[in-house]
Amino acid sequence: MEPRTIAVLVILFLLILAFVLATFVLATLMVSGAGLNTVEALHVLTLQADDSPESRFATTVITQ
Repeated sequence: MEPRTIAVLVILFLLILAFVLATFVLATLMVSGAGLNTVEALHVLTLQADDSPESRFATTVITQ
């Protein structure tokens, strides 16, 4: 492989890793701020269209 190809793959991997870490950081903030457990917080982050009471509560707490 060319060095340029390897560099692009490394950058893509780091971007994906950054998004995954950001998701878990947001989930942690939701756990401490909204009183949700980690599974509920990840559920809210991944399914924002969910209309469950937990989702609405967490979204309200996070946006305040």
